[in-house]
Amino acid sequence: MSEKERLIIDIVNDMVDAISEEQMDKLKLCLYKRISPLEVKPAEANIVVYDHPNHKLITMFIMAKKMINLSPNSIKFYELVLTKADKDFHQKPFLQLTTLELQCYLAAIADKTSPVNSNNVRRILSSFFGWLQDTEYITKNPMKTVQPMKQPKRTRHPFTVTELETLRNAATDIRTRSIIEMLLSTGCRISELVGIKVNDIDWIRGEVRVIGKGNKERIVFINETASLYTKQYLSTRTDNNPALYVSMDKPHATLQKGAIEMIVRELGRSCGIKKVFPHRFRHTAATFAMRRGMNIEIVKKMLGHESIDTTMIYAQTDWDSVRAARRIYCE
Repeated sequence: MSEKERLIIDIVNDMVDAISEEQMDKLKLCLYKRISPLEVKPAEANIVVYDHPNHKLITMFIMAKKMINLSPNSIKFYELVLTKADKDFHQKPFLQLTTLELQCYLAAIADKTSPVNSNNVRRILSSFFGWLQDTEYITKNPMKTVQPMKQPKRTRHPFTVTELETLRNAATDIRTRSIIEMLLSTGCRISELVGIKVNDIDWIRGEVRVIGKGNKERIVFINETASLYTKQYLSTRTDNNPALYVSMDKPHATLQKGAIEMIVRELGRSCGIKKVFPHRFRHTAATFAMRRGMNIEIVKKMLGHESIDTTMIYAQTDWDSVRAARRIYCE
């Protein structure tokens, strides 16, 4: 695939859930018309030396993160947050920023966005200033005493058995049926699903190799239902793309996160079920596993969680199990 085609496919995938099919067709024609005469080359990964001290520190910090194999998406977010902070502080040297200045900065962000986003910015700034201290650029970390904002605890509801059957019946397209069965069977993240290649699946053992957070590889499992519908979907394909899920139209590009999310949301809308999104299938897979008695340590491994605390979220929200236990032991 040429760089021109790759660029066009990336743009189309980014826009797939934002515009209609008719607009998408017009966008494709426009892109081919405008990009065809151009010479497109991949950017060279050269190390850039900046004149401004903040730019140099950001570059060195990002290089350090790349060395520990942080995912490309995380790298982009780190870079975005730090570049914005440099701009917001009017390029005041990071080495001179105080705890009070950083607290005021985060408070201003909190006024405009959610606690989750505010805490994400805080986490990155803490990592950055911790690195500055570790590398002896500063002797005292101004972020050390900056506490995260309290986040409202929201109950995460899995799908009910009835909802799952309704979604399955509504998934008349074989690709859509395969997607929801894979999400439910493996419990994998959407970022992991879009990265699966056909060769990553061991059909005999019912195992799939995925690349999770932090670029870490793990094995997830597919049941007979997911295997059946995925094999049926693959039998309909005539392309040579190694990816598991591709677009229906030529050049049959790999489906990206936005496309999968749109497919799943549209499925929910078609059968009147609210809040249908890929991650909810992951919640459902974990909740169902624990209801059937799976040890939480094994659930943690299945989901690829670093901390058991993250997995405990699923245990805390499984109120159906609480109600069932109460009926058995308390009535």
